[in-house]
Amino acid sequence: PGAYTATLTVTDNAGLTDSKSVTINADPQATAVTMHVADIAMSLRTFSKSRADALATVTVRDSSGNVVPGATVSGSWSGVVGGTASAQTNASGQASFRSARVKVSTGSTFTFTVTGVSLGGYTYDASQNVETSDSIVR
Repeated sequence: PGAYTATLTVTDNAGLTDSKSVTINADPQATAVTMHVADIAMSLRTFSKSRADALATVTVRDSSGNVVPGATVSGSWSGVVGGTASAQTNASGQASFRSARVKVSTGSTFTFTVTGVSLGGYTYDASQNVETSDSIVR
């Protein structure tokens, strides 16, 4: 990598000469670092009158296993709740999503599914996800 200079000298049939120097930068191409979902941790809070909500905490890591802060994680809730949400990962590479608080019966399932992860300079590789969806049952 670096700058390289070449000088070209040309002489025509009449004996006239001219030179030109050209500098070429040969820097390596930037390679995109991949990232994936390393974990989705689920927890449940219960309240009076049979109400509950769920928390999904998504951890994003790069291909070297380092956490990725500042990534935008998008996802959707299904089961006893619905809806979509997005959040940014913190310094620990985690984004948290709280479901709506709803009235539920025993056996009700809250499911969170990651639908995308984005951050400049990174490529999201869903095929490397340790998990893409997780659930918790009341």
